Amino acid sequence: MNEDYRTQHEVHVAGVALRNFGNGVKKLLLCKRSNNKIYFPGMWECCGGRLPNGMSFENSVKEIFRKELGMSVDVMSTPVTYWFIGSKGVIPGVRFLCRTEDDPVLGEDHTVYKWVDINNLHTTVLNDGIIPGLLVQMYRLAHTNGVI
Repeated sequence: MNEDYRTQHEVHVAGVALRNFGNGVKKLLLCKRSNNKIYFPGMWECCGGRLPNGMSFENSVKEIFRKELGMSVDVMSTPVTYWFIGSKGVIPGVRFLCRTEDDPVLGEDHTVYKWVDINNLHTTVLNDGIIPGLLVQMYRLAHTNGVI
């Protein structure tokens, strides 16, 4: 009976890209959103977007990295949840820690990127505008997965 009254809910999926640069140096990728974006223009983010109908969270985050940044990633964590307020209300999402060996290829969604040392993450981005709550999630994902 409930199947007759289905509605489409917007759900997002995102990833935090981790790269091992050798000699114990591990960095996380941050990309600056284009100023023409509806949500969080000009702010630093990782990578994410809408979950397509019929696609798993894990496959979706891999596809979003490929489409937005030309990167291949492997999902290495269970997701953490997040949410933000969109034009139609609360938009929920899940975020994964992902491993990569690639550098991003920027497209229209981002203007610049940087690899940030995990141990200096808070001092690197706090004065430069990061999406609210993202910094805490990046630390949480890295810590619970034994990266720091």
